[in-house]
Amino acid sequence: MKKITPIWLGYIWMAAMAAADPRLPISELGEGHHLPGVSESNDTFALDEIDAPALVLIVFDLYCPTCQKSAGNIKRLAETIQESTPSIAVLGIGSGDTPFEAKKFRDKFKLPIPCVSDREESVSRQYGVKRTPSLIVLDRADSGAPFTEIYRNEGYIGREHIEAVMALVEERK
Repeated sequence: MKKITPIWLGYIWMAAMAAADPRLPISELGEGHHLPGVSESNDTFALDEIDAPALVLIVFDLYCPTCQKSAGNIKRLAETIQESTPSIAVLGIGSGDTPFEAKKFRDKFKLPIPCVSDREESVSRQYGVKRTPSLIVLDRADSGAPFTEIYRNEGYIGREHIEAVMALVEERK
């Protein structure tokens, strides 16, 4: 029985970690960047606290060559969403990146969105991200309801992905 107990404890711990909504640091959003519904009086926030009908997550890694090649299209997508549907939230997640690296990616490619580090890759694990860049669109049926995934692309983010995401975003105006 002693050999089984540590295994079961491991399963319980893994299930608890998977169910926990990872907290991200508000201080990393960057000057001039905010997310609807996220109070800046707190130190951290969870993705479900974002008050938006949909959330576009862009998961990147500063040192990923494909992320760097996709950066122009990421910027174009973010600008298009902000211009056409400002109620939709867009957030960059630096998978495995430090706060410095996430900010460096945002600044280097002049991304008009908040970018936060996911050093421990907790958000990446929560959403099953296997590679970067990943483009994930989350939808919310009602205000306050949890987000559900409606679109995913892992790998290079091209024009066809921008068009697919914009079609989904337009439906949520």
